[in-house]
Amino acid sequence: MKIFDAINWGFSVLFDNNIPNPKVDTEYILSYILDIDRFNLYLNKDKLLTENEIKKFEDLINIRKTRKPLQYILKYTNFYGLDFYVDENVLIPRPETEYLCEHAINIIGNKSLKILDLCTGSGAIAITISKQCPNSIVYGSDISEKALNI
Repeated sequence: MKIFDAINWGFSVLFDNNIPNPKVDTEYILSYILDIDRFNLYLNKDKLLTENEIKKFEDLINIRKTRKPLQYILKYTNFYGLDFYVDENVLIPRPETEYLCEHAINIIGNKSLKILDLCTGSGAIAITISKQCPNSIVYGSDISEKALNI
């Protein structure tokens, strides 16, 4: 199976199962397996996949068709330009939360503050604010040991 054929197959499976954004999800899954960006999928559309790559791809597409979030399948999400590890032990940071971070960053600016992110989960908010506001000290706290391990 070529990359192009895999994209078409994955799209069809996800589309037939009413998964939103079936092409984008297919591209992300295949990019993840091949460790290349989505753009390079099309530059290498005639490249043959190995049996192992096909198996992994089919497995992940079949998981996605059950509506498991893509971020939990790939074990990461992008938040405010940073990649964060996520799994079922934390909530997936939402795009709306980026607006919250941006607002907080604008308020904090260059001030030297101590900031606490309660129920930090993946730490996306705490880490993002810490990186954007280096004069402040940011703490993340969570009751869940599993979340803290993330």
